[in-house]
Amino acid sequence: MSLLLDPPELGFRRPFTHEVSQILVLTNPNSDPVAFKVKTTAPKQYVLLSRVAAVSDFSTVAGTAFGQTLGALRLDKK
Repeated sequence: MSLLLDPPELGFRRPFTHEVSQILVLTNPNSDPVAFKVKTTAPKQYVLLSRVAAVSDFSTVAGTAFGQTLGALRLDKK
């Protein structure tokens, strides 16, 4: 079973001087519910709302991904 992702890949452009966001839409084309977990390769740079959830059969869910600003990243390192 798989989910359809729109967009298929998230991307944020540098420089990270202000917070940016993108909507990630997951669609379940299957007749059974599907659970998912979204992982990032840079967890301190990106925050995703609704990282873990289940999508009912033939349903769609949306989550928002936020790119952290450079200032927020510096504060996190203290």
